[in-house]
Amino acid sequence: MDQSFTAIRRCWQDWVDNGRFQRHEGSGRSRAIADREDRLTVRSAVTAPDSSLSTVRRATRTRVSTMTIHRRLIERNLSSYRSLHQPLLSPAHCRARLQSGLA
Repeated sequence: MDQSFTAIRRCWQDWVDNGRFQRHEGSGRSRAIADREDRLTVRSAVTAPDSSLSTVRRATRTRVSTMTIHRRLIERNLSSYRSLHQPLLSPAHCRARLQSGLA
């Protein structure tokens, strides 16, 4: 593991003492984008849900990867979706299908 011995010992001691381990607030790597940019990213993804992650990144002008944007959207319980790869049925197609089913 790439953890220091003292960090592992502290986690183990928390487990022995409390029977659980909680991540300490503020530990870990700092975020790549600020909260303001994060909100802007989420807002642009919500306003155009069919846009791709790279489009969201260009719209917000942030210098982070598309995976980072993807993770931020998942944290907010949002998921991007792609439009269908096939065209939708037109009303004429629907009428034709209904008429052929009745015959």
